[in-house]
Amino acid sequence: MVRIGDAAAGSRSDVPEPPQYDVAISFLTKDQRVAAAISDGLAPGLKVFFFPRSQEELAGTDGLESMRTPFLVGSRVNVVLYRDGWGQTPWTRVEESAIKDACLTRGWETLFFIMLEKASRLPIWLPNTHVRFNFDDYGIDQAVGAIKARVQSVGGVIERPSAKGDALRVRREEQLLADRDRLFRDRSWITETVLPTVATLFATIDRIGKEVQKETEISFRSGANKRQCVLTNDRVSLHVAWRQEFVNTISNADITATAFKCQLPLPGEHMISLEPLPPKLKQYRFRPELSITRDLCWVDEARPTELLSTDDLADKCVRIFLGLVGRANRGELELTEPNHASSRGVGCLWAL
Repeated sequence: MVRIGDAAAGSRSDVPEPPQYDVAISFLTKDQRVAAAISDGLAPGLKVFFFPRSQEELAGTDGLESMRTPFLVGSRVNVVLYRDGWGQTPWTRVEESAIKDACLTRGWETLFFIMLEKASRLPIWLPNTHVRFNFDDYGIDQAVGAIKARVQSVGGVIERPSAKGDALRVRREEQLLADRDRLFRDRSWITETVLPTVATLFATIDRIGKEVQKETEISFRSGANKRQCVLTNDRVSLHVAWRQEFVNTISNADITATAFKCQLPLPGEHMISLEPLPPKLKQYRFRPELSITRDLCWVDEARPTELLSTDDLADKCVRIFLGLVGRANRGELELTEPNHASSRGVGCLWAL
């Protein structure tokens, strides 16, 4: 004989618990801004796992397991912001494993795959038939709408927007901007954090440059000090420098990467040329920025939605130089033959 109370309890235990989140977002650090914009677009009506804002929920837990659970069983839909490199960093590798397992156990409809760069190589486990959302074609608003529709299709319910939700979003933005303004005018933070990071950036560019030379046998030279770095061969050069007008603020400071179609001396060297320094081919600018987690990062003015770590920026600078070398090799640049005099000759003194 089974009592009514026992039967009711048993039936309740058979009902699966709803997921803790409606959406979990996996992304590389450089795409934190895009992820934050999508999270803000979804958050008024859906519960979103977005790591920089979910850290309090994970405090005191096993970090590895806590990062895996939301993507494995904790969300209705997993959103991947994909570009080359996703799945190759420590955390995205953990998330990728959980997302693959979720697709196998709960179906491919739980995956919403966003291509941030159309040219990126897709992971081999993604079926060719799986529908992919191209971010460049549709943007933030349409991505948010499509994700909401996917959540509804798998049983999720979108709550009505509320003034409280909007207020929380506005408050987060205010706090980030206030922290950014304070730190960017804090001379101690600039001295102890920013300038050492800048020096690390230039040392990393030089290191990567030397590794590329050794591994590929491409012939060029590189050198750096705490304020600048140069990558150069006998035809083209990239000069990367830190520009800071005032010692007590970095609000208008930036990293510039300037391309020249000539050989440049390395920092500390002198070169006498019979020709003046030619005009700049192109200049790239990267502004310091504060991430949601309050870490120093960089923004490419040409792609303001991306946040670059110091290692990302170093790698990008080397790739800019290698692209310049490739253009010179293909004859796409009108190059002048180097015309340098000895140290006792007459000409223009180039020194960095």
